[in-house]
Amino acid sequence: MKFRLTARTMLFLLVILLVLVIDVYPMLNMLLKSVQSTQGLTFQHFIDVFRDSRNIEAIANTFVVASSATCLSLILGTGLAYLTNLTDMPGHRFLRVLSVIPLFTPPFIYAMAWQQLFNPAGYANKLYMVMFSTREPLFNIYGPAGIILVMSAGSFATVFLITEGAFRQMDSALEEAGMACGATPMRVLKDITIPIMLPNILAAAIVVFITEISNFGIPAILGFQVSYYVLTTRIYEVLNEFYREDSFEAASAMSIILLVLALLSLWLKDRAIKQGRYEIAGATMGQQARVKLGIIKFPISIFVTILLLISSVVPLIAIGLTSLIKAYGLSPHFSNLTLANFTGVIGLSLVKKAFANSLGLSVASATIAVVIGTIIAYILTRTNWKIRRWLDIAVATPYALPGTIVALAMILAFSRPLPLLGISLYNTFWIILVAYIARYLFFVVRTVSAAIMQVNPDLEEAARISGATWYKSIRDVLLPQVRKSLISSWILVFSHTISELTLSILLWSAGNETIAVAVFNLQETGNLTSSSALAMILLLVSLGGYLLIEYVNQVNQLKTGQSIRIER
Repeated sequence: MKFRLTARTMLFLLVILLVLVIDVYPMLNMLLKSVQSTQGLTFQHFIDVFRDSRNIEAIANTFVVASSATCLSLILGTGLAYLTNLTDMPGHRFLRVLSVIPLFTPPFIYAMAWQQLFNPAGYANKLYMVMFSTREPLFNIYGPAGIILVMSAGSFATVFLITEGAFRQMDSALEEAGMACGATPMRVLKDITIPIMLPNILAAAIVVFITEISNFGIPAILGFQVSYYVLTTRIYEVLNEFYREDSFEAASAMSIILLVLALLSLWLKDRAIKQGRYEIAGATMGQQARVKLGIIKFPISIFVTILLLISSVVPLIAIGLTSLIKAYGLSPHFSNLTLANFTGVIGLSLVKKAFANSLGLSVASATIAVVIGTIIAYILTRTNWKIRRWLDIAVATPYALPGTIVALAMILAFSRPLPLLGISLYNTFWIILVAYIARYLFFVVRTVSAAIMQVNPDLEEAARISGATWYKSIRDVLLPQVRKSLISSWILVFSHTISELTLSILLWSAGNETIAVAVFNLQETGNLTSSSALAMILLLVSLGGYLLIEYVNQVNQLKTGQSIRIER
């Protein structure tokens, strides 16, 4: 069969080339940079990394906070999923709403919210000191304990969503058999439910662990104050050590270490998911018999409600109060509240520019990602090209890897002038746009691919038999069928990029700040009232995006049975 170079094929090849440029080339370039020197290939950069005690400490800290937060998240998320899905605990619908609040809260804003509660002058610490007539705070949020606490509070919702679906699919026949043989609910949970659920729990653990080792905002806000660094914040520090001649090489070597951790975790996740499919095969929906908790069901419901309010709602109330207070440190009395922080921060030229940049970047990245992602989704689902698997991997890699690695790869790839064009993207608006598209293209490809697979290809074939060109059959037949998925994908990319920090904090330059960078910089300079006001605005924008996603998702479920998985 001859290869025909049609206009459609040219379009496909152009998109594949674009993926190679924005996804594959930066990653390969970073790998090369980590083993490159003036004398040739070398492992000296890795040796230097392990010779520096600060780097060893950052690696150890990464393991400590990520592992601890993962364990706590598993306990909270799995326990909550079990209680709300398999027991008769009252109020499970309301508790489910409370549990997913951290999902639409950007991690660095979540860290700021907890900071308002438990920094030495925080609201919770002040209340404790007044009630018990002491000068010692109840808890100091800065340092490893605070980082672990906030990471766990922000990640248990991810565990909850993953394990909740598995609990719903699990056939309760084995549990009922165990109860019929005289086993107590705790014995059934220990010997039957948990072993069946173990692969799903392990998969959730790996997802959370990858999230935590790649987290920048939480350890930056709660660790910089006490010089406590993890790998992501250490890479950021090294890149800002302008006196070093090897800052890029050292950061690349540390990024490769982070990359190895992420890839190893992904491999373990795939194995866990495969085992999970085997373990629960044959499960049917709607067969769960809820475990009766008896007289303890109301105390448990009250305890879980209080725990979720403290972990999800109270921190946001705290940052909301700070955004309304005249000066940080004043008591939240009505006479001390004002809207001047909002009007003041919106009036700042830096913030105006940041809003314009973020809106431009988010709209442009979402639009371009939808166009490119739809073409890639078509290639993956409607062609038999052998390159499809590698194309899918290339698109998924920037999202699966920590954002710090993606940002550094962009810096190394585009710091030099582009061939033929002779222009450099480094320190410009455009490098952030490229990074956003590369990282979040995955959302569009996954969502639109699922939608295209539900459309019978015979419809397009019938249109072409009737005389329509390929472009006309796509425009008039396929795109209307997947329109809601295109809208959902656009909103999903927009919602993530409007509040994105990890990429932006490494790629921004003077005049190209984003809203998230502006919030972070105001926070780092000690302007807590202004940073909190701007954070609340960003939080409302993020919440609005997720509400739109949920609305479109429910419409899709009603009409086509298709759903969108929201990930943070």
